[in-house]
Amino acid sequence: MKTARIFSKFSGYILIKWVCFYLYQFLESRNSWNWEKVNSREDALFTAWMLLALPILEILILIFPFQLALKQKGIIALFILLLTFSFEFAIGWYATNQRFATWMIIKLFFSVALFYIFYKKEIWING
Repeated sequence: MKTARIFSKFSGYILIKWVCFYLYQFLESRNSWNWEKVNSREDALFTAWMLLALPILEILILIFPFQLALKQKGIIALFILLLTFSFEFAIGWYATNQRFATWMIIKLFFSVALFYIFYKKEIWING
């Protein structure tokens, strides 16, 4: 049961981060997303896949390093978290043809801030 709780909490963290990030992108684009092109069921499924693929991938890739960091104490935990956030940044950098963009910093900010909000008790206990 504990594993399910860990997975659901981490999944919630990732999904809320991506919702915030997508809202940022939507507002940054000045409402220029064109939903009128989603006409069929296939278009809707493709759109859902495009919006959910990266959060699902992050859940699968990042859950283990984050949980490892939460089991550690002090400087080791901080080092693992730093590496994990750097890895998350590197994934975004690699996925965008190695070009730096402001959204990467915004996403990293969401990651760190929401991680603190979701896991401040665990960090406090281990720290």
